Amino acid sequence: MTKALNKNLTPRSSRKTGGVVSRSISPGLTPAGRLAAKPVKDKAVDKRRFASLAGKAYELIKREIITSALRPGEYINETQLCERIGIGRTPVHQAIGQLHQERFLDVIPRKGIIVRPISLDEYFNLDEARLLLEVGAMRLIPERVTKDEIRLLEQILERGAAARRARDFTQLLLFDRDFHFALADGTHNPVLASMLKTAYERSLRVWFVSSSNMVIEDERDDHEQIVAALKRGEGDAAAKIMREHILSSRVYSMRQG
Repeated sequence: MTKALNKNLTPRSSRKTGGVVSRSISPGLTPAGRLAAKPVKDKAVDKRRFASLAGKAYELIKREIITSALRPGEYINETQLCERIGIGRTPVHQAIGQLHQERFLDVIPRKGIIVRPISLDEYFNLDEARLLLEVGAMRLIPERVTKDEIRLLEQILERGAAARRARDFTQLLLFDRDFHFALADGTHNPVLASMLKTAYERSLRVWFVSSSNMVIEDERDDHEQIVAALKRGEGDAAAKIMREHILSSRVYSMRQG
């Protein structure tokens, strides 16, 4: 029994020489040296790289959907998306799954992938969600927002004003998104911030689709009044302005529709 056990434990790389078991060892290398000499693939680095590519694919495809470069109702496939954004199939496949979960894409069995169509019912449901979430968030922000976050909001307003003067509607809408995202981050509540951002981006698609019928107005921006109220620590005032801002956007979209 002992001999059999010893036989099973003998390393395959060992060989018998004159009745003595000796291991096959590269000359001049200690065990630590052999480990150092052997190339080791860093799985953590690969994982981070893949996550970075998947995140980049997600952002690029989502931007194409939001800005209507990929139109509502348009059929697409993974190969087209890979060529379009210059990223491989696996990260793109993961991005599609995430965008499907967030209802930017529909994956239809045996038919393919379709950019989710926009309906007025969905848009008004999103507005209702924003009225509950974003208006309420304004009451939290004055107690939590930092000076750096206020400065970021003011910088976004400056860039938005430049886009307004240049009559650049696409950039104006993207700066509007940046502003609302910065407000969401100002809640310092990651769960609430994620919900706010998703609802806003899904609403943003409607404005891009109807952009050819919209006019850039030059009057004072509601966003400036919101920032002024937050700087004064007046959450209720900021909430009131945000409510009026969301409702006015809804009425304007209805007029243009």
